[in-house]
Amino acid sequence: PPEACSELVVPVLLVWATNDDVCPIEDREGWEDALDDREGITTTKVCDEGGHQFDVMMDHAHIAEAVRCFTVSALLIADLEEDLERRESAETGDEHDLGNYELDIVTKKSTDRIHRLTDELPEYLKQAADHSHVGEEKPLLNGNEKKNAILTETLRNRRLSQDIPQFLAGGFIQASE
Repeated sequence: PPEACSELVVPVLLVWATNDDVCPIEDREGWEDALDDREGITTTKVCDEGGHQFDVMMDHAHIAEAVRCFTVSALLIADLEEDLERRESAETGDEHDLGNYELDIVTKKSTDRIHRLTDELPEYLKQAADHSHVGEEKPLLNGNEKKNAILTETLRNRRLSQDIPQFLAGGFIQASE
């Protein structure tokens, strides 16, 4: 495996067919080891047939589902990180008032995209994001509906940003498994 693997900080999905005649399945361990020595998450999925052809491996339902879950999760991780940074900078801005955090066109598009991607997550992950996590501080909600909606959305996004990497690291384990 290339030494550059250690420089990757983004999530990686390795998809391998046991009948790969270009990179035998035995080579997988070397790639996994190289990718384990980095900051990002690595998930591996194996199928029996497909050779060295990704399109053929995608004919396996569990591989197609893994690729879908991985893609949604990786995009969400990036979007949530950006959204939370934007919200944090609004909280610590000159006004020190989250109520002044206005959803401009870019933020609105980002929020819409996060909602669309979140809709593609397993139901248990979506539900977990709507409930407080252990050690989480309760938000101080008041009569300002807009501010409360922003605080609630921020908390949900923060929870998702914690839960999605665990979902990836666990190999997309569903609640039913």
